[in-house]
Amino acid sequence: MLLTRPALFRPFETAWLDKSLQEVLTQSALRFADAPAVADPFNSLSYAELMKASAVIAERVYRHSAFNGRRVALLFDQDAAYIVALLAILRAGGTYVPLDSRRDVEWNASAATMAGCELVLCAEQHQGLAGKIGLPVVCVRESSWRGNDSGICVSRDTDSDACIYFTSGTTAAAKGVRDSHRSLVHNAMRYTETLFIHSGDRMSLVQAPVFSGTQSTIFSGLINGATLCSFDVSMHGVKRLSAWLRQQKVTIFHGVPALFRAVFDTTEVYQHIRLIRLEGDRANAKDIKVLQNAFTDGCVLVNGLGATECGLIRQYFADSNSEFNGDLPLGYAVPDMTVQIVDRDGEEVAANIPGEIQVSSRYLASGYLGCAESASTGFSVGNNGERRYRTGDTGRMDTDGCLWLDGRKDDVVKIAGQSVSLGTIENMIAGINGVNEALVAQFFDSNSDAYLAAYIVPGDSATHSFASLREAVSAALPAHLRPLRIAQIDRLPLSFDGKIDRSALLPPSSDRPDLQTPYVAPRDAAERVLAAIWEEILSVVPIGISDDLMLLGCSSLHAARAMQRMEMEFDVELPIAELYQQPTIEALAEAINSADRA
Repeated sequence: MLLTRPALFRPFETAWLDKSLQEVLTQSALRFADAPAVADPFNSLSYAELMKASAVIAERVYRHSAFNGRRVALLFDQDAAYIVALLAILRAGGTYVPLDSRRDVEWNASAATMAGCELVLCAEQHQGLAGKIGLPVVCVRESSWRGNDSGICVSRDTDSDACIYFTSGTTAAAKGVRDSHRSLVHNAMRYTETLFIHSGDRMSLVQAPVFSGTQSTIFSGLINGATLCSFDVSMHGVKRLSAWLRQQKVTIFHGVPALFRAVFDTTEVYQHIRLIRLEGDRANAKDIKVLQNAFTDGCVLVNGLGATECGLIRQYFADSNSEFNGDLPLGYAVPDMTVQIVDRDGEEVAANIPGEIQVSSRYLASGYLGCAESASTGFSVGNNGERRYRTGDTGRMDTDGCLWLDGRKDDVVKIAGQSVSLGTIENMIAGINGVNEALVAQFFDSNSDAYLAAYIVPGDSATHSFASLREAVSAALPAHLRPLRIAQIDRLPLSFDGKIDRSALLPPSSDRPDLQTPYVAPRDAAERVLAAIWEEILSVVPIGISDDLMLLGCSSLHAARAMQRMEMEFDVELPIAELYQQPTIEALAEAINSADRA
């Protein structure tokens, strides 16, 4: 264990697992009444002030004619008002459902309808959007926090729904995940016990409210008397976030890897941060480099695996002395969460054999909205009162119990009959000198044949020509894994929650790339016919007679198809070796002429 147990740390009280989230938060607020609970760029509230403000709003919600003790949609930025509103819904006995102020009316109205919301609680700046959702609206202004506390606090069963979060929907349609008081309290316990969260910690809260990863920070922070340093990146920007973290003397930073790299891409050292939590996407060796450059030697990076459906299930601890070439491992067990690697039939496989990651626990989410629990949804009934969830992630378990991520089941595609993992290819390309990041996607050509395209973000000082990049990729990957098309891009596309979004990649352009050789047009009828054949097969226009067809992405399948076309057009038989020896239209034309003369 790389973390030192701080003197302020107090072990989690296991009796809290039998209490509702609101009961646990109320007890903690009484213990830490005068301590700072939440701060944003405009407001700061102590625990006593936070609980009073939430009680005032809870009174308004509880007395509202549309509220029937059920589900309430929240439309807020990431700030103190959101924390007040969230706690108010719990206090009124309802279930909170975060919406997304960055998305359109249709998405928010659909989510609110799917969740069965009765009411929308919103920030003043989002009244217009809230009013279009089609439900009664309660606007939460700072001035409305200052009323009288009537003492409304509705008791809830620990297995009742506390919240509903919608999955990101980057690989499939978004689904509403129901989560209980018991599982949220236990998830807070997992973070408390593994990260030693204590009352002296100041924890960053920077992801949008709709992102389910925020709840682990909110509840593990408030239960332990820490301060939530809330900052809306979409409103204030990444540059201001860096200054905010210093100003607030944040000790625990939590974010997705893409945000972490953007914020801490600096040689300035952050003195106060003791812990970095990376979750929600792949962390790799480049994140260790950032750790070494921007943090003190005692700072620890924790790479975690979790999901909306199950909370935290694995953690790996690294420090500035850690060395990796590719992805960081997902690590080792956390309390009460059993992880297995299973095959297609759900049977556990041996160590180091790839399969799907499955988690079993009493503390999983309650399930999906409107779906009966079944294996087809990912949830199923396990042994001894536990339930199982198949995550859709693929991975391998070391002999020592360390979990490694391979990718998503959706990321495994078939090319020329062979199954290939897009994540594996991305890691191999990202390891090339001068390459910062890489994404690989599958597309289909005019013949409906699948091919791979790589989108590469070069390093700051790297200057790769198309030819040198193709050469480096070919040297790094075996033939069946090589992308046929390569493009350089400035940055990887990100989804609303900051994760890398492969689905946002557009098909590669059919324009001839910069081969660092001049384009030479066909000079006679034979060369014109050959150029037309290759332009159609490779989907590249134009192709010059001296262009290297291998650099343009010619595969063995392309070669076979092209040779067949050439034999039909010119009534000659050419050995395929002719193509591999001199892969240009000019050389092929000469070979055809020689065959004619013979």
